[in-house]
Amino acid sequence: MKIVIRADASAEMGGGHVVRCRSLAEALVARGWAASFAVRVENLKTVRQLAGGLEVMPLSGPAHAEHDELMRLLPDGCDLLLVDHYARGLDFERACRSWAKITVAIDDFPDRPHDCDLLLDQTAGRHADDYAVQLPAGTPVLTGSMFALLRRQFARARWELAGPGGFKAPRSSGPFRILVALGATDPGNLTRTVLHALDHVDGEIAIDAVLSAGAPHLDSVRATIAGSRHDARLHVDVAEMATMMVDADLAVGAAGSSAWERCCLGLPTLAIQTAGNQRDILAGLVEAGAAAVAGPDDSSVAAAAKALIGDLSRLGLMRRAALALCDGLGAERLAVWLGPPVFARDGRRVSLLPVEDADAATLLAWQHDPGTRRHARVSDIPNETEHMAWFALRRADPGCVLNMVNHGDTRAGIVRLDRRTDRDGFEVSIVTAPEKRGIGIARAALALVRELLPETHLLAYISSANEASLSLFAASGYRPLGEDWYENRPAGDAPRT
Repeated sequence: MKIVIRADASAEMGGGHVVRCRSLAEALVARGWAASFAVRVENLKTVRQLAGGLEVMPLSGPAHAEHDELMRLLPDGCDLLLVDHYARGLDFERACRSWAKITVAIDDFPDRPHDCDLLLDQTAGRHADDYAVQLPAGTPVLTGSMFALLRRQFARARWELAGPGGFKAPRSSGPFRILVALGATDPGNLTRTVLHALDHVDGEIAIDAVLSAGAPHLDSVRATIAGSRHDARLHVDVAEMATMMVDADLAVGAAGSSAWERCCLGLPTLAIQTAGNQRDILAGLVEAGAAAVAGPDDSSVAAAAKALIGDLSRLGLMRRAALALCDGLGAERLAVWLGPPVFARDGRRVSLLPVEDADAATLLAWQHDPGTRRHARVSDIPNETEHMAWFALRRADPGCVLNMVNHGDTRAGIVRLDRRTDRDGFEVSIVTAPEKRGIGIARAALALVRELLPETHLLAYISSANEASLSLFAASGYRPLGEDWYENRPAGDAPRT
């Protein structure tokens, strides 16, 4: 299987499109795909710096004839064309129809038409209906920040945050650490502006500024850091960005794709809009309570930073709001969606989708069903207040992954994954909607969970009296560990002793 990605990056446009496409490409490569970027020749150097070793093909012909050039470069076509480019929409996608078996478009704003088989918009608060007039009828649309395409390092780092309270403990000593990350290339040199602004903020502060080697104002930032009143350092071409985010107490960052990386790790953000297409992302972050806003000037950044640094209660609320927006598995979710479909016994497709606010009431109704409670560890039925508190807590818990199970377009169950540090894996809990039992929904969902986390050790706790679950998990490849625990190991993983 071959994916070709049409995306570009440069000092002027930044690297967000390439970075998020790389995340999906790596998830597909891990599942046996081959992946290549197709980019304008003038952007070749920048894309290669961001592509993580994936193949990069230069396009040197006229922009209006790129589809012809792609057909010459790859005459056998591709299985999947991924288009993440504001200047390549309907006409380009339509011209590539005979060359690509499937076309997936990524967009951030529902203001232009597409001719694709699937559209992804990872903006928080976006809805499929927003694209109704921009797509052919019936085109699937995946929306929301749980579909943010992040590198796997962010999900792994998120899981490490899980603890007794479900959240990273607040810093009890040492300097207040601020991460300044305004895009890989930061063409407007906002990094320098922010560093100047932070010189007006008192207190014990450590600053980590991040840029790529291709940033046009790198020397200017170096000079500014050398004169900073705080302990400030410049980091160039950071490979493990997740580690830097975990170590930070606050980020000053752009409202682009990197916003979802910060949310995944519960990092409160002082956000600055650096491009027009970031407007909706910024609005979603603020509405959720995960970010505060500053203008692109010294006084605005200084005032906002002073207000946040001294307000530990607000920072805690921002951290929880951020964690609830993105769990870092968007690339894995899309890779599963693009893989072989899984069906219930009635022939309808079964899929895993992130939970939404409206699902809370559905889950509560299922909890009142006697069949759901029969073998539950806690037999008492929660009241609405208890359930809503549980729902909010689990969504913001870095050690919990919540997945709704869809049967066609209908909610049919939920699969909850809870990280077990005592057993080095995720415990799987599954509930099927009462009216959907008996048609293979649960078994299909367990197969999809295995695909979602292909390298992860999965566990299940099943009462010996629960014959239906014992049969289900045994048929899904789970083997006994003893004391009512069962496991499903990743492919090639040796048995645990």
